[in-house]
Parts: sequence; C-alpha cells; structure tokens
Amino acid sequence: MRRLLASLAAVVGLSPSAAGAATPTTMSPQAAPAAWVAYANLVNQAITSQLGGFDPAATRLRDYLDEIPGATPEGRVQLPLRVWIDGAGVITRIDFALFAHPEPNADLQALLVGHRLPQVPPKAMLLPIRLMIGLEPAPADAGSPAAERPRSSF
Repeated sequence: MRRLLASLAAVVGLSPSAAGAATPTTMSPQAAPAAWVAYANLVNQAITSQLGGFDPAATRLRDYLDEIPGATPEGRVQLPLRVWIDGAGVITRIDFALFAHPEPNADLQALLVGHRLPQVPPKAMLLPIRLMIGLEPAPADAGSPAAERPRSSF
C-alpha cells in the first residue's frame, strides 16, 4: 500500500469577510504571516492523520489510490486539495479533482468534511488552504501498522 506524504503547497483563497464579493487572492507560504503557515501545517497534519487512519473509508480510499493506473513504485500520485474551515475550526468544504469512481470521492468527503481541527483559523486568514497530498510507494516492511500510517513532509 502506498503511504501518504502531505506537503504544504500554498495558502490561497478569499478573505473570510469578503467571501461573496472579491476575486481570489493568492499568497505563497513565503509571503504569508507565520501564524497562517503554522495553521496550514496543522491542517496538513490533521488531514494526513485522517487519511492514514483505520476508518473503513480511509482504508478504501488508500486501496483505491493504490490501484490508480500509472502509479508505480517509482511514481508519485499527487492529490491537490483546497480546504475551507469555519470559525469554529471545522472543515466545511473541500475541493479536489474527482476520481473516476464515485466511492473514493464520497470517502474523501466523508473523512474530511465535518472534521473538527484542534484549533480555529487565525483571524483574517485567507481561505481556502491549498495542500498537496503526495502518495509514494510503501516501504519494504509495509505489513507493519506504522508503515501504513501517512507521514508528513514539508
């Protein structure tokens, strides 16, 4: 089974106070306030943990991703995610390129939307947060539970 490696791609989005009016404003992690980058890292870790858990939806999703054509031990599958979080720290919406089958789409939504994060977003943080979840081959000792857990790299 592949292991998940998450990496922070960018902090992107709309100002929460201007969600209905403005055009999107993009900001690179290098230009973002330190609190935003730290929060994006927290979100990254929470999502990685959810996807690597033992929930049946997480297991099905990982199994599906393992079967994607062209995903070889030398290759890497990338799953870009855009994540919206409300003022209470709950993931309210995710956006991603849909899979060919409906089940993994539903599993990814079920695993993440409604998930409460350990902290609320910093004030005026631009949303959505853009993350890149990378899938790499599992290590040789893939039978151990630790090998099936996702690992985060930034």
